[in-house]
Amino acid sequence: MSTESRSHNLEAIAGTDDMDLVKTWNLDPSVAYTPDINMAMADAIKQNNYDLEYKDAIDRGMSQDDAIKRANKIATDGYRLAKKNIAYVTKMRAKK
Repeated sequence: MSTESRSHNLEAIAGTDDMDLVKTWNLDPSVAYTPDINMAMADAIKQNNYDLEYKDAIDRGMSQDDAIKRANKIATDGYRLAKKNIAYVTKMRAKK
């Protein structure tokens, strides 16, 4: 973990501290206070979305194969959007 205590997460402007996200999402503490926290968050959210969407699809009576396909699509689409947002915010922060 960096000795710098400046939060780099996308919610930092709203006062969210990197270490709070590390604890909440069970992330590797070494990503706190580094730009790497954003991709670690994206990875954690992707897995969480997959798990939730898969369970929801199974609960709705979908086959296991269809549930996997649905969960993969939703989680992957969200992950792509997160990566674009991270790249945009990183670019905007670099301009400052």
